[in-house]
Amino acid sequence: MHCKPRATFQALEPPQMRNVVIVIGIILCFCSSSRAQDAPRVEIFAGYSYLNLDTEGAGNRLNMNGWEASAAFNFNHWLGAEGDFSGHYKGNCGGVSELTCKDFSFMGGPRVTYRSNRITGFVHGLFGADNGSLNFQGASVSDTPFALAAGGGVDYAATNRISIRVAQVDYFMTEHFKAFGVPHQNNVRVSSGVVFTFGGEGVREAAPHGTQSSERRTAASAQCQGTSEAALLGVVGCGDDTGVKVTYVTPGSPAALAGITPGDTITDIDSRPVRSNRDIEAAIAANTTGTVKIKYMIRGSWLTEREAKIR
Repeated sequence: MHCKPRATFQALEPPQMRNVVIVIGIILCFCSSSRAQDAPRVEIFAGYSYLNLDTEGAGNRLNMNGWEASAAFNFNHWLGAEGDFSGHYKGNCGGVSELTCKDFSFMGGPRVTYRSNRITGFVHGLFGADNGSLNFQGASVSDTPFALAAGGGVDYAATNRISIRVAQVDYFMTEHFKAFGVPHQNNVRVSSGVVFTFGGEGVREAAPHGTQSSERRTAASAQCQGTSEAALLGVVGCGDDTGVKVTYVTPGSPAALAGITPGDTITDIDSRPVRSNRDIEAAIAANTTGTVKIKYMIRGSWLTEREAKIR
């Protein structure tokens, strides 16, 4: 937005707003059609936000401080939908006394996420509208054109349900001043704050070394029938046509050190298909190097391969 109230802005026309709503609705419907085997998890973010605003589309910049809040609804491990809201403010705008600049955005769109034990990285594409306003001695003007943001961020899990958003950086495009022949503004938004996780499993952590909760083992074993133990690997589970579904992992065992947790499914060891704990023991017995390659499905969604030292 420009820092001098020299003209009245044009509001976003109803057809334009309707198109924005339709696009967001299509994206959300697409995301919701991808159902997860696990319950969806919700991540709520709130924190500080800095906006570097292109005031005229010609290189002039305005630094604004404010806040950002978002809600991400994850339909599986990697695909979700996100709603994003932010507000930024600047007093003494452009060096003009008593001139206040404000910018509010409301957008939504798809989000793709990579998850490890404590680090979460994501990218998103957001579409919506941006309200820019100027207030000078009680008189104000504003407009609400189309806006989009593309970028991503990194979260670090501090606890099972609380993460720190280390940084989120977005290219943020707005379309103010179209009446003056300015096509769009190229803005940059940087945010950081706290993420609260609801539903799902949160961060998966192993029990302390040397402990073995009988209650946990009993509850885990109830997830499938015919459970048995593969002692060499350190897992309890039951087999089917897809592999061995793990219901318990012995703390400090080769399986635990390889990152296997209850709910994962072991499919191959050293390229040998396993469909029972007996197959696991046989594959390990046939190994001559002391290190086996374990292929397993994380929660039925991610296929990965890790090495584990057996001897």
